[in-house]
Amino acid sequence: MSQNTHKKSSPIASPEWVVSDRADRDLDPMMRRGWEAIPAPLQRGASFTDFATHEIAVPVGESVQAKAVRLHELVHARISPSSVPAALMTQLGISPASVRIAEEVRVNWVAGRALHSGYADIADIAEMTDGSERGLADEAVKNKDWRSALSLLLSTYNTKAYKVVKRRLRINPDWKEATDVIQRHLKERHWEVNASMAYSRARRRSDTSPVGYRWTDTKTKGSHNTFLPNGFVEHTLPLATTIDQWMNEPPSAPKKGRYKTTKPEEKNKPPVVPMSSHWEELRWGMTSLTESASSFIGRRKRPAMTGKFPSRPDRLLTDPERRIFREIVRGEGGTVVFDCSGSMSVSHDDVKAILKHFAGATIMAYTYRGDEVSNAWILARNGRMIGESEFEHLDLNHGNGVDSPALRWAIRQRKKPKDFIVWVSDGFVTGKGDYATGDLIRECALLSYKYNIIGVEDANEAVRLVAEMKRGVRPRHRFVEIIADSLGKTSKRK
Repeated sequence: MSQNTHKKSSPIASPEWVVSDRADRDLDPMMRRGWEAIPAPLQRGASFTDFATHEIAVPVGESVQAKAVRLHELVHARISPSSVPAALMTQLGISPASVRIAEEVRVNWVAGRALHSGYADIADIAEMTDGSERGLADEAVKNKDWRSALSLLLSTYNTKAYKVVKRRLRINPDWKEATDVIQRHLKERHWEVNASMAYSRARRRSDTSPVGYRWTDTKTKGSHNTFLPNGFVEHTLPLATTIDQWMNEPPSAPKKGRYKTTKPEEKNKPPVVPMSSHWEELRWGMTSLTESASSFIGRRKRPAMTGKFPSRPDRLLTDPERRIFREIVRGEGGTVVFDCSGSMSVSHDDVKAILKHFAGATIMAYTYRGDEVSNAWILARNGRMIGESEFEHLDLNHGNGVDSPALRWAIRQRKKPKDFIVWVSDGFVTGKGDYATGDLIRECALLSYKYNIIGVEDANEAVRLVAEMKRGVRPRHRFVEIIADSLGKTSKRK
């Protein structure tokens, strides 16, 4: 039988039907072309969905394995981005390999939910296996190739091959704990197909609403706009960030231990404030910091009258002060944490105003939007800030949920004792389910007191405060009213 006859008589994929329903279709010219379906052998790595050439390669036939692979590739066509520029991934700080693996996890999950949602005659993604996985796992163990092992483990998640792969990888004793940690992480974040609340989660994870990113071409230095599907931004990119960490070394479980009271020799150290289990987990959304801060960051050289070695002897003739030496000035910085609950707000102009005074500042915003979705974003760091168009797409102004985790993250960003932390919040903190308790407020109050976190109630006050701090005015133990009341102190408004 010729190849052309085979293509006509055997079931094969038609991506046009699923692509036509994408919310981002009108913004992406690569979505509006016809597709060519190419028969591919039923083996790992042979099938693909290529938006650039508009080719989809899938196995033909009625076997359950062939159907599962076709479903997998059609879901790629339905929810995956047509392209993700390498320069944008560099700006986001994630590797292309981790993005590819994370997208495989998302696609398998969405494809798996189709069967569990009651659709008739749908393929079972669990059958997507060709029997080679055991041998590939054994080869990774033999070569001590953790990166290949991790890629295989994650790409088979939610398929029948996963348990086989995990069992074979655990032959390496150094990988036993890592595979358990990874499985626990995926389960806790509801990446199992049979996870609860799957209907709303499936809708979010398959969302193709466009999210704009601005990125700079490293060769031409030109700026470009790219639109990525919202489900990809909210779920694939954060998972890719975690996978990058796993790629570096096999993860291990955190060591358990009790909080200890402060010893006499540690009396000058701030005592540990235990964290309640009633907070939401801090889940970072991806931001591309494409704009430069208004002033210098990091190291800057300037003339000086004293030093070890004269670097500019010519200034003996041109400079009345004869500054022939050179000194290095470091950009000052700190961290500004914005509570972006319904009663709070921050604008792109506020971010620029803060960076005008402290270009080295790290700025983050957080809000509670429900289970699983991102609730924290970096708005500025290392002399770079988020672009205005991307900032407008951030879904802010909902609940709180992560006040204490956000403050603890800010505390860890301190590199020098004089680095400030400003918390822009009205003090109405909440935890899981956006519920408030006195204990949660007390926890944030203790953190504010022990680590001298400066509290202000709105963005305008924050801008005025950093302007004063630039002139040398550094307030101590300044709290908003609710936090001060929890500590039994009077809020300071100096």
